[in-house]
Amino acid sequence: MNDELDPDNQAGQTVGALTPPTEPPPPAVSPRPLGPVQEPQRIVTLDVLRGFAIFGIFMVNIAFFAMPLAKIIDPGSMADVPPADQISHAIVRAFFEYKFVSLFSLLFGMGLVVQMRRAEQRGRPFVPLYLRRIFVLMLFGLAHGLLLWYGDILFVYSVVAIIALLLRTASARALIGLFAGALLLSVLAAAVFVALGVIDQSRSMERTTMVATQPAEVSEATEVGIESTAPDAAADDSHEGEADDRWDRFVAALEASTWQPGDPAWVEAGVIAYKEGPMSVTLLMRAVTFGMMLVFVGILSGFGFRVIGMFLLGMALMKFDFFSAQRRPWHWAFCILGLLIGVPGELWLVWSYYLSGYELGWTQAGAEVIHNISSLALCLGYVGAITLIVQAGLLRRLTYAFSCVGRTALSNYLLQTIIATYLMYWWGLGWFNEVSRPQQLALVVGIYAMQMVLSVLWLRVFTIGPFEWLWRSLTYLKPQPVLRRRATTSPTAA
Repeated sequence: MNDELDPDNQAGQTVGALTPPTEPPPPAVSPRPLGPVQEPQRIVTLDVLRGFAIFGIFMVNIAFFAMPLAKIIDPGSMADVPPADQISHAIVRAFFEYKFVSLFSLLFGMGLVVQMRRAEQRGRPFVPLYLRRIFVLMLFGLAHGLLLWYGDILFVYSVVAIIALLLRTASARALIGLFAGALLLSVLAAAVFVALGVIDQSRSMERTTMVATQPAEVSEATEVGIESTAPDAAADDSHEGEADDRWDRFVAALEASTWQPGDPAWVEAGVIAYKEGPMSVTLLMRAVTFGMMLVFVGILSGFGFRVIGMFLLGMALMKFDFFSAQRRPWHWAFCILGLLIGVPGELWLVWSYYLSGYELGWTQAGAEVIHNISSLALCLGYVGAITLIVQAGLLRRLTYAFSCVGRTALSNYLLQTIIATYLMYWWGLGWFNEVSRPQQLALVVGIYAMQMVLSVLWLRVFTIGPFEWLWRSLTYLKPQPVLRRRATTSPTAA
């Protein structure tokens, strides 16, 4: 049994064939315990979708690696940037933001149902093993969020997976109803969140204007402090004084920000933490931001309800046998939904902000609410389109490369963090707050292309990615096989 990032799926397809899915074979009786899924049992469309999701998530995440958080969450920050940056920002918002994290959540829910069915076919207990896997995922998420990057999604998935597990026996129609309720809560929470932002806008602008001079004053004082302490540091031939100075400047900026991510002082604290260091400053800033993201983004903005809803929708679609040939009208319906609702709604979102000069008003608040719905429609449009492409056998080389990334999704997700933090943070090249948005998108395309090549080559030698192997081994409490065998694995092997 695999993880949801590389799910345990069985539909009688080989990885390389990329052929339309067939009906699952009759349940096989096996005296052996559950184990990781074998290659001939995989649903290729799920792997392709997962690889596609890894690309789209990176397109959104790259800004969080490369820029202070305030420049990302504050739409007004786009008003004074070059047109190329505005266009790049619009592309990400219209075609990537919210769509791919929703797609990943959908696939996670699908994986739960596939794994549960497989356990039932084998007559083996499912819940204990699944809970152990989710606990390991939670540890991965905490380590990722606290030690590498505050934008981790794995921890959120581990929490939501427990909720979804409680609903595993619900019917497909019941899950659709629960999905609709979760989506409604997500839209309502987003509406309240944005409305409060509009109401507070004038007061926030006054506060921003008031503190706008503070960072300059702090910086001047800092420069004086550095100049006065530089001779001592040089005399001592030690970096201890420099580290202490960065810590003092960081704490002063954090306190001056009154813990508001949109405050200019918070931007200064972020630049110190990620562009200058030391590690103690970086870890503290990351922990604080990680906690705030969980509370404000995960709960108050309605994002958490969105993730829960997509989990439930994925479970429902899998119970409806969404990838079977009989569901092809659904695939076309999803494509039409994305074209007629998703694309117009998302284009209106970015156009309304452009016309307003990137100031948040009631029109933009309405667009943000519609964004919750139109982004879902476009997400489903992507699902329908890719399903049709894979089942028709089109773009075989490209879809095969996507499927290889999808089969090593956890490793590729974490590899993106490792590469991006090295490029942006002080322990690597230190590009933080220096890379423009067009350059960010170019980096994503280049890095992902490299990941596609590496994934294809890796799977010629190994059966799973390195982090997938670690997850499996911790789940089953013993090292799992990883080297590829020359002999073809039997489709009924467990």
